[in-house]
Amino acid sequence: MTFCALLLLATLLGTLVFRRVLRKRRAGIEALSKFRGCLAYTQTCVDQYLRRAPHWHLAEQIVAQLLALEHWTRDGCYPTGRQRARINLGLLAVREIEPTDDTQLYKVAQGFHELQSALNKLPCNRVPQRVQLLFKRHR
Repeated sequence: MTFCALLLLATLLGTLVFRRVLRKRRAGIEALSKFRGCLAYTQTCVDQYLRRAPHWHLAEQIVAQLLALEHWTRDGCYPTGRQRARINLGLLAVREIEPTDDTQLYKVAQGFHELQSALNKLPCNRVPQRVQLLFKRHR
């Protein structure tokens, strides 16, 4: 093989690898933005329900988990596996809320299910994407 053919092959291989890395990065960012949207929606539903029923027996536990999720995903970070294990909103929805005739409480339960699903789709990586990219550039 000539030098030009090797150079062309290396360029094509580099392009394929770069596209794969870029695709994974975009998927992580899209998953995080969907997660943040689900978190905001769920927090709104819980706030509306707590205005109506301020002495709800699950209020303290749920608010603590929602605040933890907000804190862990701040600045583009992803929750670690240990942090994810502490979240049981989907389980609370199934055991404590469903079935219900209350439409507002039903929205809360649906928010918990969507949030749990979005959490499971996030990458298990604690470092923000922009920090990873800076670290890779300086290697």
